[in-house]
Amino acid sequence: MNEILNCSCVQMNCTPSDISYNLKKAGEFAGKARENGTKILVFPELFDIGYDLSSLSTLKIDTRNTVDAVSKMAKDNNMFIAAGLTEMEKSEGVFYNTVYVFNNSGETVVKYRKINLFSLSKETRYFKPGINPQSFIINNIKVGIMICYDLRFPELARYYFKNGCKAIIISSAFPKPRQEHWNTLLRARAIENQLYIIASNRIGSVNGIEFAGSSSIIDPWGEVVESLDNDSEGIVKCCISMNKVDEVRKTIPCYDDMLRLEKDILNFYRS
Repeated sequence: MNEILNCSCVQMNCTPSDISYNLKKAGEFAGKARENGTKILVFPELFDIGYDLSSLSTLKIDTRNTVDAVSKMAKDNNMFIAAGLTEMEKSEGVFYNTVYVFNNSGETVVKYRKINLFSLSKETRYFKPGINPQSFIINNIKVGIMICYDLRFPELARYYFKNGCKAIIISSAFPKPRQEHWNTLLRARAIENQLYIIASNRIGSVNGIEFAGSSSIIDPWGEVVESLDNDSEGIVKCCISMNKVDEVRKTIPCYDDMLRLEKDILNFYRS
């Protein structure tokens, strides 16, 4: 059976530290995505605070309220939503850069805390790193989760490949000066792991950082199926097909060859 999935990425200009406004705008995008048949919608990294890290020391973050708002958004629009949000763990007194995934009933399916924090923009000063990869199932399709800088660490994408994922969603606030890196790394992760990449990136700027946009959906051959430019708000939509994943993996059997190599190496060390 060929599992298919209508997926969309939101590309939006988030307003720094204005959570209410950003949630309102996100709700409008979700309504538009519902109209085009989207079953899973991906939002950019930290879209709630507009990636304004400096506001974390002064802004009153109520993670529960934000989560409840996006949960309702998912339920009202009958879709899965993967949202890049600020998570405050009150018991630990720390922040996490997190993607929450809600199902179409508004339930939190899983949350992924960014493992590879971007020290150049001082994320390591504000956030505690996550330690566990996370994935979820939708339409019998296993999907891995990454956040922005994770894209530069192929080991994480490889983990998802080895653990049966056929798509990876990426929630990002990737900077414009390195836009070619973004384009190249998205295609590389798709090609080397023979899966779909569903990547949402924001536009606009905050605290001197200008963002690259270019939200894209990449197929397992590394072909850009749909994308936006680096300046426009909008939605990137595509119906992804697991037949395409199976076709690519059958044509070039990377997974089987990887297992064979690992077995040969293990036997070598045992001998």
